[in-house]
Amino acid sequence: MARLNFLWAIIGTNRTGKTTEALKLAKAWKKDRPYGKVIVFDPQYKFRQAKVADYYITGEEDDWAKILIQEKGKDKNGKPLFKFQNSLLILDDYKAILDSNTLPKSFLKLLGLRMEISMDIIYITWNPRLILERLSYFTNHFSIFYTESDSSDFSDKVANYTLCQRAANVINKYVFAFGRGRYKDDKGNVVAEFPHAYVQTENNEVELLNVDPNKWALLEANGMDEVKTKLEFRQRLPEEYTKAFPSEAPQVIKIAKPLSSVTTTNATKK
Repeated sequence: MARLNFLWAIIGTNRTGKTTEALKLAKAWKKDRPYGKVIVFDPQYKFRQAKVADYYITGEEDDWAKILIQEKGKDKNGKPLFKFQNSLLILDDYKAILDSNTLPKSFLKLLGLRMEISMDIIYITWNPRLILERLSYFTNHFSIFYTESDSSDFSDKVANYTLCQRAANVINKYVFAFGRGRYKDDKGNVVAEFPHAYVQTENNEVELLNVDPNKWALLEANGMDEVKTKLEFRQRLPEEYTKAFPSEAPQVIKIAKPLSSVTTTNATKK
């Protein structure tokens, strides 16, 4: 049976753990599929530094999506074989690579072909209202970190918005009280503990990750909905719960090929 491909949105404001989460997903994906290719738009150089990427998109290619749907021949049944068969595409801050609020035709074609190519896609954005509508129809997984958004931002953009909206409300309350999380512990060990919710819209599932159940119970017991400021809320908490974690960026090293290095001689003909 063919594997179902995912289209995964990671949503959250700056320094909440979005890229760290995408790195984790990419490493797990590569471990399961060592033969697969990881292609990234990587303006922060995090994926190349972590040696996860096989190819990177610079944003200066004539048509990066068209390169990704190039054919390399046919199988014995005449079915197209693609250069980037079995791949993971990661678009970090995906709106930065688009020239307008309309998805390019080649990107729409890529979305339509992704099952045939067997391409998984992760895109990262800081607010749900930045998700383009045609893209939201295909999205079936969400990782929701702290967002500076309201309910209308989700309802206007996400198909099963109530699930994502509830998850965002929980995470926003938790982060409001306890901080955005931490990349390293007090001894300098990498822990990457950033509170977020995982939402799978196909199964109506929500899972809270890096959320301490004792802190969450304390949060509900102390009337989070009644307070107006973080200071006012924290004054109600025991001292051991009032320290916000620092959110640090990973420091690592580089290597990957530019996507433009892929020859376009066998490009798919219209």
